[in-house]
Amino acid sequence: MGSLRAQKIDTIVVHTRNVFDSADVAPHLVARWANALHVTTRPTVVRRLLLFDPGDRYDSAHVVETARYLRSLGVFRAVDLDTVRIGDRLALDVVTRDGWSTSPQVGFASTAGSITWSVGILERNFLGTAALAALSYTKNPDRSALVVEYRSPGLLLRRTPLQLSYANLSDGTEGTWSYGLPFYETTAPWSL
Repeated sequence: MGSLRAQKIDTIVVHTRNVFDSADVAPHLVARWANALHVTTRPTVVRRLLLFDPGDRYDSAHVVETARYLRSLGVFRAVDLDTVRIGDRLALDVVTRDGWSTSPQVGFASTAGSITWSVGILERNFLGTAALAALSYTKNPDRSALVVEYRSPGLLLRRTPLQLSYANLSDGTEGTWSYGLPFYETTAPWSL
């Protein structure tokens, strides 16, 4: 058998876990409700975000970069990548544990009689796709704004993030978008 580095990855097995499992110390009722409300990240989403494919040569630096990249998404509370030998073949086992991804957004300020307030909701793992979706409403003395945002780490093509934002303001509208291939690993030959 050759060294691990010289071997090709024969298969990749992805396991995604919900926020709580039986080993967690959270109260049973709380854990059940939280898991029922949370959509677990889809294995196909994790597989699409990996920096390697079956058939690629095993590279420990790529494995470390992949774990770092997955953690940087802010969706997972744990990411583990390990190799398993099955005879003379090499399998890569990827296990992710979701973190709680829904956050209410509330703000209030009063300065010299002027009141500013905002309310919204932010979901970092929209429908288990590792995409961010946010909706917020802000009111200040000058204007009000209803803002919708969406960010996907790879909606159309692998690892090519898409960002969309639309704001319906009391004095007009505003929209932005961006799409490209960012610098996502130290060995990436290029980005766009």
